[in-house]
Order: sequence, then structure tokens, then C-alpha cells
Amino acid sequence: MRGHWRNHYYPSRKDHRPIWIEQHLKGPDGAPILDPGKLVNVLGR
Repeated sequence: MRGHWRNHYYPSRKDHRPIWIEQHLKGPDGAPILDPGKLVNVLGR
């Protein structure tokens, strides 16, 4: 997965704050890795 922003909840502050999630591999071990050049982003309608 590409890096992305996430709204993380902090119970001590009772507030959400944006944090950066680093790039990482997702899925089961041994699964094929998709070519990121073939991925398409779909925007809301």
C-alpha cells in the first residue's frame, strides 16, 4: 500500500488528529505483488 493520511483517534484528547501511515506490503505471504503502474484511482461521483 502507498503511504496515506489517516485520522487517528486519541482517547486522552478525545480528538482526531491526522497521522501519516508509511508505505507497506499488504496481503498474505507468497501472494503476487501487483504493478502499481496498473492501479487506477476512482474519484467519488
